[in-house]
Amino acid sequence: MKIINHGEWTRYTPSVPNPNAPANTIYVRRSSDGVDWYHFVQGGFQEDTVKMMCSFQSDEWIVDSAVFDGDRLFPAERMVLEIEGYSGTDPAKDFNGKAYGSKTKTFNPRKEVKVE
Repeated sequence: MKIINHGEWTRYTPSVPNPNAPANTIYVRRSSDGVDWYHFVQGGFQEDTVKMMCSFQSDEWIVDSAVFDGDRLFPAERMVLEIEGYSGTDPAKDFNGKAYGSKTKTFNPRKEVKVE
């Protein structure tokens, strides 16, 4: 499997909102270059790949949602990954709740969080 990191995404308010969007539209953009999510999702992903978003929890990236259709994601305050070469049939079952190791490029069970 090849993992493509599409970066971290944050909320923002555009200086000129899309005139065709509802007034209560929430916008997100990639932190590294400011690309708007609505523009990215129209052609930024490859076909037949798994798209996922991860949130940073307890010092690790945790997969929140893994899907085939990138339109189903909204990565506000999340990191977006894309997986090529996935041979399974249920990415949610295989990836949701797992920790992503950005240095090792692996998915593992998340660390146990101790509550005191």
